Amino acid sequence: MKKYILIGTIIVGFSSITAKSDPLLDTKEIEILAQQGNPTAQRQLGTLYERGLGVSRNYKKAAEYYQKAANQGDIKAQRHLGNLYYEGHGVPQNYKKAAEYFLKAANQGDLTAQTNLGALYEKGYGVPQNYDKAAEYFLKAADQGDPTAQTDLGALYEKGVSVPQDYKKAVEYYQKAADQGNSTAQTNLGFLYEQGLGVPQNYEKAAEYYQKAVNQSNPKAQGHLGVLYSQGHGVPQNYKKAAKYFLKAADQGSSTARRELEYLHEEGHVVSDNYEKDSVTQEHPANLHEGDHTPPKIYEKATPQAEKPANIMINKLHIQGFKL
Repeated sequence: MKKYILIGTIIVGFSSITAKSDPLLDTKEIEILAQQGNPTAQRQLGTLYERGLGVSRNYKKAAEYYQKAANQGDIKAQRHLGNLYYEGHGVPQNYKKAAEYFLKAANQGDLTAQTNLGALYEKGYGVPQNYDKAAEYFLKAADQGDPTAQTDLGALYEKGVSVPQDYKKAVEYYQKAADQGNSTAQTNLGFLYEQGLGVPQNYEKAAEYYQKAVNQSNPKAQGHLGVLYSQGHGVPQNYKKAAKYFLKAADQGSSTARRELEYLHEEGHVVSDNYEKDSVTQEHPANLHEGDHTPPKIYEKATPQAEKPANIMINKLHIQGFKL
């Protein structure tokens, strides 16, 4: 029995394969076209191997076919190959090579590659750290509506990195990304409403945006929402709910949320058999808005369904939305 694959655009995360494009082709037929030198078929076959669709997953073969298509100028293949070099899947991990292929695709207008390249420049992976270049590529992708790039650009404006600090601009870009479901943008926008930066202070709005991000399991939003419930800002004071959100954030590694949870227990506001007191660094609740210094995480499309943890949080640069 043949395994049929729909050839066409790309499934979320990869070269989308949909019934609206080309007719049904089986894997063997795609392979024949690829071996005949068709760059689209080569890229799509690479995608099938990368994802294990109709064939056994094989990153090495995926890289091989992406390379063939990339050599012929296929934009998506260049981006996908950059992803493999970034992750070290099927090829030795090489940030410089990743940047090289992202640049090829970015210069042809690929918004995902532009966002990824901006992230590399922001963190200095494979290229010299250059915030001006990061802002340049984030702006290119943001202008095309990419929510990850919009979030990153908003963070640069919030922090005043490479661009003049402008909270109103930060709000503008966060709002665009938040409206597309980006949980980091929702968290950052909530923080600006909480602090009254670029917008009138509004705890209710802050709680609203934190809740949107919490619904996507964003740990920083969980911590912030916990603070609002513990203080009764924008929501009725409720220590039990505060503890619930602190615990959710702590379970995802937030030491600040763990400290806030400890405080609630020490003050006798909540008691839980599931609580385990750990030794953690004391931090102010505002630091819940900080990010980390881990490498950018890549993914394909910044949709509410496919979104990965995103980008820079206030007070520290934190890239989250690197795309596959």
